[in-house]
Amino acid sequence: MSRSVSEYLIQKSREATDVELGQSWAQLDELHAKKLWHQLTESIRVFVNHPCFQNGGLVEFYHNFITDFEHKINPLSLVEICLVIVREMKDYDEALLFIESIKEKVKNDVESRVLCMVAIGGVKLIANKLDEVKEIMEEAGQLLDTIDGVTPVHGRYYDFCSEYSKIKGDHAGYYSNALKYLGCVDLTTMTINEKSTRAFCISIAALIGEGIYNFGELLVFRRQAHERRIDFSTIAEAAQIDINDVELLVMRGLSLGLVKGTIDEVDKQVNMTWVQPRVLDYSQVSRIKERVCEWVSQIKLTKQLMEDSAPELIIAN
Repeated sequence: MSRSVSEYLIQKSREATDVELGQSWAQLDELHAKKLWHQLTESIRVFVNHPCFQNGGLVEFYHNFITDFEHKINPLSLVEICLVIVREMKDYDEALLFIESIKEKVKNDVESRVLCMVAIGGVKLIANKLDEVKEIMEEAGQLLDTIDGVTPVHGRYYDFCSEYSKIKGDHAGYYSNALKYLGCVDLTTMTINEKSTRAFCISIAALIGEGIYNFGELLVFRRQAHERRIDFSTIAEAAQIDINDVELLVMRGLSLGLVKGTIDEVDKQVNMTWVQPRVLDYSQVSRIKERVCEWVSQIKLTKQLMEDSAPELIIAN
């Protein structure tokens, strides 16, 4: 082990303000000495969020410790760690240079590269360099298309795109990317405040974004398929509007063909008979699965019949 690295960790352990923190520094020293890179990586991912770094020290931690073995760290994990560290850098050029250097180190891993690009785009977004952000967004999107399935990086990308759309005032873009983001993340990890904020922003985007408003996507999370009658108060709450504006909103939805139904002005309810099917519930997905299974069975049966009949066809010819 590098003598300077060991000395740095021992010194930090001695300077620790409490026993637990001292033990954490000592554990890093031990894992590094034993070259247990995976365990060390996981420990660092947790440790960089320790309160001891609230007033700084992460950049020093990176240069005095992580640089010694960063080539041993999983590329995506390295980027995740460095994204915490870069928050400490208040200077635009310093932050940009740091992420660019990490991007170069993980350039052979597509997910890691995209995550670095998203981080670079985030720095430029704060600096209001929107044209450069758009270029990064498009390039990163093309790279993501080469990745099979949906990864956590997809969620970070769509979140980044939604923030860009919000700043640009592109309500339809925000609406689309925000929903894609929610489709990539575990909603249980989001705080109540974050859920409320996102729901409000998506609702507003749905209301004022051209051609994208959909009652189903706003209410599907709280209405069962058999619940056709919806109170004005429920719609007002979900859409974040005054209850007196609900009737006008529903009429607008009816005129655009987004929903079908009738308005009961006396009971202050809307009877929904049809909603534009852009969101599938579990029963709809289940029915699609059944149809696909039926098609697969029919294809297998046809294939078997052709194989069985092939010799006879050959003889007949």
